[in-house]
Formats: sequence, C-alpha cells, structure tokens
Amino acid sequence: MIDDARMKVIADWLNIRPSYVVLGRQSNGTCVGIIENSFSMDLSEERINIFWSSEAARDNIVGALHVINGAEDAERYRKEFQGNHKDISFSVFDLHDPECPIDIEWEGYLDSHTPAETLSGVKNKFGARNPKFYVKDE
Repeated sequence: MIDDARMKVIADWLNIRPSYVVLGRQSNGTCVGIIENSFSMDLSEERINIFWSSEAARDNIVGALHVINGAEDAERYRKEFQGNHKDISFSVFDLHDPECPIDIEWEGYLDSHTPAETLSGVKNKFGARNPKFYVKDE
C-alpha cells in the first residue's frame, strides 16, 4: 500500500511531466509493453517503459539541460516496433488519459527508486525504468 506522502510524490511527478506508454495487443488479446533494457528496447507482458516529457531535463554526464518530448519518443518506438512485429498492434497512450487501458504498479516503481550504493544509485535500475503494469478491467 502506498502511503499518502508517497502517492503525492507520484501525483506531482505525473502532473508536471506528461507521460506516455507504448502498448501492444497480440492477436490472442495479450498486452505487451515496450521496455528499456540497458542497451536495447524489448517487449514484456508485465512491465512497460514510461516515455516522459520535460522542458528542462538535465544530462547526467555533463549537466546540460535539454528538452524531452515523450509523445514523440513513444511514437518513434511505436513505429519501429510495429514495423518489426507485424502480428502485434501497437498504440501510444497518455498516462493522464482516463481511457488509458493500463494502470501502473506505483509502489514497486517507487521501491525501485530507493537510493542504494549501486552504479545506478537506485535499488533496482530495471524496475526504475520499467514499472509493472496491469490491464484495467474491460
């Protein structure tokens, strides 16, 4: 269970950062999300990458500020994966849209971001990049 303070962090994060996901539906109805591995993108039936937007993202190496457009990034990967997986129908969804067909498992996502003495600085780098998702009841 996420306490109110942690839920406020999530809500604030989502409210200031437009956030998108790329979800694929296989012919058997199974949903898959595009995920980010260390050096590649892939598909998962239980996790999904969030493509967020920011007007002032800071580069971790040199500290330079730059713009990130999550909608454009998500669409680019949707097209790439659609071209490589003709049997799956991919769509981009705005996580702010009530019609988005999935929910994110925020508690695990927050737990993955727990600071740790690791190279990435977080407890679970993969989980921090790719939270678990659940398809809403249809």
